[in-house]
Amino acid sequence: MKTKGIAGEAATMVSGNLLAQLIALAAYFVLTRIYSPDDYGLFNIFYSYIEVFIILSTCKYELAVVVADDEREAAAVEIKVDPDLNRNDIRLRVLYMYNLLLQYTDSEHQLTTNEIRRIMEREHGITMHRTTVPGDIE
Repeated sequence: MKTKGIAGEAATMVSGNLLAQLIALAAYFVLTRIYSPDDYGLFNIFYSYIEVFIILSTCKYELAVVVADDEREAAAVEIKVDPDLNRNDIRLRVLYMYNLLLQYTDSEHQLTTNEIRRIMEREHGITMHRTTVPGDIE
């Protein structure tokens, strides 16, 4: 099987997205002929309640952390960092903290703010103030 390369894959993604947008646009024109403005207003009120319900019912599950089944799978997740990036850059700090929480914590083992600060200093040479840790986690 022949690979498309990055340009071919990007073209596939763009064309798929464009097709989806065109279908939605065509549906809009059809639906405006079928339903009155009052019906649209009622639908928008109904849909706003449904959106809130969907968000509450899913508990933002799509943001859940994926846990590896074995060490081999866990080793495949690696953080690569640009060497020119400042060590105190918040993005780098958050990435390192995310990796730290994946390695050292689970539902039965938590870390205190001071433990997180010590590990960040020991493993990455990043000194953090005690009030910085909760803000970076959120």
